[in-house]
Amino acid sequence: MAVRRLLFGVDGLEHSVAVQVADPALPSDERLIERDDAARLDKAIASLPTSLKEALLLTTFDGWTHQEAGDILGLSAKSIENRVYRARRMLAEKLDADMRPKN
Repeated sequence: MAVRRLLFGVDGLEHSVAVQVADPALPSDERLIERDDAARLDKAIASLPTSLKEALLLTTFDGWTHQEAGDILGLSAKSIENRVYRARRMLAEKLDADMRPKN
């Protein structure tokens, strides 16, 4: 699943659910699920604290290394690594909460 790739590692921008366009070759129900996943992910990313969101976006979506992102934000590479880890953990928790049945 594309959301899991974002949370646990992305090889490049083209693999991110947040920037994928639904594949017209997929059945319509699968395209709806992909769009739903992308909408949930966008909402979850938007809700992150700015410090975590910046580190995540620079490294995951813009493709910067931890060192490069740190240079941009005036932080160490280790700080960026920690923020990306925390951002992914928070996203996983938020997305997991969204998937639980509501009582």
